[in-house]
Amino acid sequence: MSSERLTPKPLAKTRRASSLAEWLTIGGLALVGFFAVWWVYRPGFMSWDSVVQLSQARSGMFGDDHPPIVALIWRALDRLWPGPIGMLILFDALFWLGLAVFFRLLRWPLWARASGLLVVGFQPAVFMLLGTIWKDTVMQAALLAGFSALLLAGPGTRRWWWAAAVPLLFIGIAARHNAVAAAWPLLAAPIFRHEWLARWRKAWQLAASLAVGLVLALTLRQGSVLLSRSLTEPSEYWQSTPIFDLVGMSLQLDELLITPESGVLTPGVTLSRLRQVYDPTDHLRLYKCRQKKCTPALARTSDPAQLRALSDSWKHAILAHPGAYLSHRWLVFRELLRLGKRKIELSTGISRNPLGVPLTRSEAGVATVELLSALPKFPFYATWLYALLECALLGLGTFDFFKRGRPLCLCLSLSGLLYLATFFLATGAPDFRYSVWTILTTLLAACAIAGVERWPARVPVASAAPVDSAVSVG
Repeated sequence: MSSERLTPKPLAKTRRASSLAEWLTIGGLALVGFFAVWWVYRPGFMSWDSVVQLSQARSGMFGDDHPPIVALIWRALDRLWPGPIGMLILFDALFWLGLAVFFRLLRWPLWARASGLLVVGFQPAVFMLLGTIWKDTVMQAALLAGFSALLLAGPGTRRWWWAAAVPLLFIGIAARHNAVAAAWPLLAAPIFRHEWLARWRKAWQLAASLAVGLVLALTLRQGSVLLSRSLTEPSEYWQSTPIFDLVGMSLQLDELLITPESGVLTPGVTLSRLRQVYDPTDHLRLYKCRQKKCTPALARTSDPAQLRALSDSWKHAILAHPGAYLSHRWLVFRELLRLGKRKIELSTGISRNPLGVPLTRSEAGVATVELLSALPKFPFYATWLYALLECALLGLGTFDFFKRGRPLCLCLSLSGLLYLATFFLATGAPDFRYSVWTILTTLLAACAIAGVERWPARVPVASAAPVDSAVSVG
């Protein structure tokens, strides 16, 4: 039975009016945020990755170095609004829509939720990514909007919101090869409050919810893999990670671990040459030369036998030398955490591209990038700080779940930490964009743990005790 049948009609009408006013207020502020991003970044910044994706979208020939879902969406939008503007509008709208729903459902006073929405949306590390057409941006916007749809669905009668959540989460998972790690805890969130788990012990609720969320995430991930296989021409881009790791471990051990059978090492290349081209912040240097008429130290291969040999030697090296592997990986990851010397590189887009897309910067865009570039001395971009905060929030969120049954902080903080951890294992460059989902979920998890009840949530007729929850549909 709904809460409206448990309360007098005048009070129910008052609540409905208050709910509508809150939706309008939060929605209006989100609309302001949407237009702010559009006005500052129009028509959308494009890096060389963006150019590749747009080229694939226009040609209809997709490679597996970039997930094809972004090019597919861009292909449709490019016919309506040529260039990056259509994609900018899409993920700008999804981001602010997802943020609006989250803060509307958070149980804070209206002024606090309105302030929280603006602080999170315009936090420099979050705001700086919203203008560049990247798969990272698409992933972030789709996951946030999909998660907010799951919150609207909840454990109650609004389960039809899953019809909106699932496609959005599928896009988010398909947009990046490692996005399934971020989506897994988000998909588990609505399972925690399901009625069939209500009588279980909290530990079993936690295990069951995460298990169901993992199955759902892997199912969507498998769907994205099938989509990629049906559309893309294989380039065996995965081999970049084994090559990078084998070079790094070789230098750690002072022993060449790359076997000739892999076919990726140029004959005659020694450890001394590998030291010259190895850079833990840029794996692409392995395939380049500083001088003209020079043969790169390494090259990728497409031969199946050589690829098998490369994979086998990589796995054997990790098992035989775990210390060297972890040391090499730490050299990369510490730069991503901003513990090294690498400076923040804010995307300003490219000024020219072979596609002929006009990329004139607005005055507001130029001024905003200059302002954001002046902020790295402040902790806005300190990924290590957000990682520490998120670890603390994970502990608080776990306590909050076992104490009050509220899973939101736990799920958000776990999402950000799992996503960041995947880059320890796979990334070949510590680009700052890899940190932004962790920063965003840290802010949202902090808001969720601070959420308080403003009125009792829906309860069964037989129960007189209110259910404590960080979010609720008003």
